[in-house]
Amino acid sequence: MRFRLSSEITIRSSESTVRTDIPFFLYFVLMYPFYVYTYVQLGLQLALIGYVLFVRMKKWHGEIPGNVTRNILRLTAWFGLFMAVAMLSTTWAVYVKEGSSTLLTLFRIYAIGVTMYLYMDDYYTVLSVIRSLVMAMLVLGVVIFLRTPLSAYGNAGSDGFGRVIHMHRNTVGAIFAFLAPLCYVKGKTIGLRFSRLAAVFCAVVVVCTGSRTAIIQLPLFAFFELMISKTDAEKVRKIMYICAAGVLFLFASRYIPYLKTMVWNRLDSIYQTLIGSGKNYDSSANSRFQYIKLGWIMFKTKPLLGYGVDGFYVMTGKIKELDGETLRQLYSHCNYAEIGSCFGLLGLAVWYIPVLKILKTSFEWRHKSDMMKFVCASWLTFLVMDWGRIPWEMHHTMYLLFLMNALYYAEIDQLKRFYGNNSPGASVRKIRFEL
Repeated sequence: MRFRLSSEITIRSSESTVRTDIPFFLYFVLMYPFYVYTYVQLGLQLALIGYVLFVRMKKWHGEIPGNVTRNILRLTAWFGLFMAVAMLSTTWAVYVKEGSSTLLTLFRIYAIGVTMYLYMDDYYTVLSVIRSLVMAMLVLGVVIFLRTPLSAYGNAGSDGFGRVIHMHRNTVGAIFAFLAPLCYVKGKTIGLRFSRLAAVFCAVVVVCTGSRTAIIQLPLFAFFELMISKTDAEKVRKIMYICAAGVLFLFASRYIPYLKTMVWNRLDSIYQTLIGSGKNYDSSANSRFQYIKLGWIMFKTKPLLGYGVDGFYVMTGKIKELDGETLRQLYSHCNYAEIGSCFGLLGLAVWYIPVLKILKTSFEWRHKSDMMKFVCASWLTFLVMDWGRIPWEMHHTMYLLFLMNALYYAEIDQLKRFYGNNSPGASVRKIRFEL
């Protein structure tokens, strides 16, 4: 590494270019489309675990480095503890879901999380694995475009954009809505020569899914990223550019038929539902509000420990209607409602306290590191998006969170190593990690 002492310090990796990690690329590009096939999923996971154990134990000669151990403990204190709460909740669960695979899914996600953290033993490797995920999803995105008929764009359920790789359109939207700002803001850092083009491609995928949550996520990230930046002439220019781009996009989505169907009408339906208008009323959006309301009712009934794992799902099978809205037997589509109703305050504390700690630290260091600003803006966005998603139920979304937290851990370790015991308000103005 090379340090350039000035008002802005540049730290360069000893590696000239971040390269795609082929085993992780293959895992992501195969795991995501074949996730629905249990034995294929299990085989891929066991193959990845075996590979990582072999290469790392060979490299370390059986002694795990301190930073790797520390990161695995951080993962365990968050997701591992959350998994333990879910398992323990079976002892106080009010209802039991027959044939539930929730606990097994949590265990497999945790196992892959530990595997990732075992492998990512330095800053460069973290970036390499992130690049591998980006490249895998870009390949899958191209496959979706080539094999999906135009009539399926924006369709709901299993017939929507993403069915050709066995992924729900909302899941596709959630992944690419994270990758778009990552490629745009930090694409060069992970070695993407075509970072801006990749960001535009990811944004187009998001629009084609028709996922309202994913479409909202893109401007929301831009808003948070700007709000936590220093106020200067550059920030003012960015705000002007984003506002101009936003106005142009809204104008296009209002008057271009395809965009009107995919974006304008969908967002307008949410607005009409929120204000209680019968015009362009959206039963799907209203049902989600009712699920959140049911989760709140369940939380108030059992606030400390909740109804146990899968409690909300089983409850929707017993309560067929709420406020005149028919309820299907589903999960709540809201992380706050799902955790609060199933695991109570205990579950909410276990899940969100570590997240808030990362958010607080990344906010404090945001002016010292562009990467910390990205992490901070991303977690602020995810906290809002949790009103419409449940991240811990699926490998797809949890891998994103694991990698982002690994990036945070690598960055904060570098920062603290450089600044020592100094606070984020130390005299040196800014630090950038470049490759």
